[in-house]
Amino acid sequence: GLNVDVIIGPGVPASQQNQIENTTSVPGVTFDIHENPNNFAELLHRADFAVSALGLTTYELFALQTPIIGIKTAPDQAPKATFVQEQDVGLVTKNHTPKAVRQEVEIMLNNPNKRRRYRNQATDLIDPDGINRVVDYLERAVNKRK
Repeated sequence: GLNVDVIIGPGVPASQQNQIENTTSVPGVTFDIHENPNNFAELLHRADFAVSALGLTTYELFALQTPIIGIKTAPDQAPKATFVQEQDVGLVTKNHTPKAVRQEVEIMLNNPNKRRRYRNQATDLIDPDGINRVVDYLERAVNKRK
């Protein structure tokens, strides 16, 4: 069977949590619901793919090389939706109806090569050494002022 980790973050209202919990009964599928898990990054990293709003988690998924099915839930997420599509690093739903999400999930489930390609392409998007460059830049700026 299929195992699905459902991560419920702090911004999810109780009504949506109840809706999520009520839709997690599918024959042959085991759902594990995690509320604000301490092992968030680990859960994302071990996932075959993630269904997520196109917020900050999008960047975490790129860094962890986890393919994304992005759902635009706010107008400010439109640039990320375009980026995901143009860079071909994931799928973006046309809308966030259950039917639209289900269609994209089926595409991901049935295309391991597509998931592999998304993983490989995400590698080039996130610079794991970026923080060191930022620190070096700040140190140089501070030292110039002395």
